[in-house]
Amino acid sequence: MDAPASEIIKKSQAKFLCCLKQSFTKFSVSRDAVPLPILIKVTLCFLISFAILFIDLDGFKLINDTYGHEIGDEVLKELSKVLVNSVRDSDFVVRFGGEEFIIILQNIKDKKEIIKVAEKIRKTFENTKIAVNGKTLNKTISIGVSIFPKDTNKIWEAIKFADLALYEAKRSGRNKVVRFKEELDPRVISTLSEEEIVFPAYQPHNHEENPT
Repeated sequence: MDAPASEIIKKSQAKFLCCLKQSFTKFSVSRDAVPLPILIKVTLCFLISFAILFIDLDGFKLINDTYGHEIGDEVLKELSKVLVNSVRDSDFVVRFGGEEFIIILQNIKDKKEIIKVAEKIRKTFENTKIAVNGKTLNKTISIGVSIFPKDTNKIWEAIKFADLALYEAKRSGRNKVVRFKEELDPRVISTLSEEEIVFPAYQPHNHEENPT
């Protein structure tokens, strides 16, 4: 049974902080990413936007259970390649934990372009053939999208909103891109408080387990 959206949101906040605290670029698959705190200040100062794509590999547990964790790691590496090759060098591509990734598209001017990039990523991975023990796997991903500061000028809320959109993409059938809308889960959004956005206690993150 799927976890409630509020529970997913709280876990997301804690995991994202690990990336932020240890310098966002340490977990970045991209080559020339600007540290996130600087990006936020520039975005607000110059009235530009960036998009957050929250990405989850569909059915990852089944892959591990069926083929083993080594094959699961190979699938994650293939997904990483697709993500990096689908965006600019200046964009962030980060493994968020487990089978989840976050992409931050910088200096976004057209909302339609964001969805276009997200759909390109989704379709490219859907059509990627992954060789496993003489067989070929085709897997899919789900993507949630939010825009900072259009949806909110608080970074934690923007991350939460992208995660809510991802939750809706998974709930409604997987292998799709969903743009955040307030009506996705008004009960959760209406109860967001400053306390939920405050950084939780820092926990070290073992980034050596991340695929390269």
